[in-house]
Amino acid sequence: GVILIAVVGTLIIAVAHGAVDNISMAAKQQAFKMGLIGLLSEVVIIVVSALFAITIIGIPISMLIGLAAIVAFVIGYTGICVAIGRRWGNHVGRSAYSSFMLGIILLQALVIIGGIVGLPGGALGILGYVISLIGWAIIYVAATVGLGAVVMTRFGTKAVEPTPKAQP
Repeated sequence: GVILIAVVGTLIIAVAHGAVDNISMAAKQQAFKMGLIGLLSEVVIIVVSALFAITIIGIPISMLIGLAAIVAFVIGYTGICVAIGRRWGNHVGRSAYSSFMLGIILLQALVIIGGIVGLPGGALGILGYVISLIGWAIIYVAATVGLGAVVMTRFGTKAVEPTPKAQP
């Protein structure tokens, strides 16, 4: 899973570097707002897909909506990984690729640690499951913020204006 995400994200950065930067900056500057927009977008996607899916003619449209949602989530997750990697890895450099890889590692860390902790089973299995569950929740929140940034930047084609800082 992580390797597939790394390969796909690297390809996305190679093809749409500017769009990933716009998504990354939008998520970084207005994370809470992007998260709310992402959550609202998820609800709209589910409702609209379900409405189309109840008719035979609408099933292909519902499938296209689902495919577009998956693409948006992957692009958004790529942008979030870049933002997190840049935030936590100043020593890594400014490369979007290295920031992306560091972001993946940081976001996936609890899931991986939980899997390792849970290997012996028993009480450690339960602890590992809880750690992994927390990791998946963090990944979900990150992906939702990324989806909101994708929506607000129109798939990265529009930069989001920075939030003005309050004057003292």
